[in-house]
Amino acid sequence: ISYISGSIQAFDSAAFDKSIRISDLDTKDGTTLKASLLSDTAIEGVVITAVYSENDTLLAVKSDDAESEINIRLDGINGAEKIKVFWWNNTADMIPQALSETAFL
Repeated sequence: ISYISGSIQAFDSAAFDKSIRISDLDTKDGTTLKASLLSDTAIEGVVITAVYSENDTLLAVKSDDAESEINIRLDGINGAEKIKVFWWNNTADMIPQALSETAFL
């Protein structure tokens, strides 16, 4: 479900031909992970990484330009329980390019 230009839209996973995979999650010295963006077409847009607490409070947000592989480093975030990675067309329209992917710490 997404809020776009004043309306709520629901997205079915079958509607996406792109996907996100999280790998190499490491919490030894800060938190690092790799986000792989998979697509049959050009990879464009922005990747948003959101960090949440146990009660789903948003603790931090980081953005990166969309690339086939993105190494993400998150330091100094206390109480983090999960990370969600979003792939949008841009930060103005925020149209999802793939379903978000979640990793639990």
